[in-house]
Amino acid sequence: MPTTTALTPDEIDAWLHLSSPRVRFLKTLPHGASVLDLGAGDGSLALFKTWLKPHRPDLRLFAVSLADGPHKALYDGWENKNFETDEPFPGQSFDAVFSSHFVEHIEGGPTRLMPWVAGRLTALGRVYIETPSHFSKSGPRRESLRAMGHLVSTTNFYDDGTHKDTVDLDTLRRSFEQAGLFVDESGYWRNPFLEPILLDLSRTTHDEFHATAAVWMTTRFAQYVIGVKDDPVTPAWGMPLSPPQPLA
Repeated sequence: MPTTTALTPDEIDAWLHLSSPRVRFLKTLPHGASVLDLGAGDGSLALFKTWLKPHRPDLRLFAVSLADGPHKALYDGWENKNFETDEPFPGQSFDAVFSSHFVEHIEGGPTRLMPWVAGRLTALGRVYIETPSHFSKSGPRRESLRAMGHLVSTTNFYDDGTHKDTVDLDTLRRSFEQAGLFVDESGYWRNPFLEPILLDLSRTTHDEFHATAAVWMTTRFAQYVIGVKDDPVTPAWGMPLSPPQPLA
């Protein structure tokens, strides 16, 4: 398959992120939203407030992680806590919850996590959950790809010994609905245009993220669900819905 493109490496990187459901979720949140980054890791989510347009300096970000990350200073609040044993930000509500590759590390998975998330969301609050799919268990192993010259991190679910288990996409959606959340969108992280281009680029740059992203997208490693804590009576514009009218 041809992989030539007129895009520069910087443009490839920008399009990779802007087309991802993660960044699209953050960039499209309501103005001034408070966001809990659950399982924040190094805190790189905060970079997207001011990197790539539209800039969103109005967002207020709060992180839960096991340790300080290099981007901690970009957050409005940061707590080093183990979700399994410590309650993060007790009594605080958020307009959005973002959690990427966290739920597979906790006992009970989304069945345990989603009621907690729903209880912390404000009315019309939004939530993004990304986690390895069932496909991740049958993808190529990290060491085999590295032996072929591809510098990757985790490309198979079993590459990470701290993973508990996967759930299929339908089960993940149901965990949202059972917690009282309306599912707006769900799917797998894919970009068929960029997938081969990223793999070629990684051979030149030796960038682990580019190579890993290419494998993740090609193998449907990552699945996601976006939901909202809907108010079924009063929509966001404050007017009740009118009953449907018969066609003339």
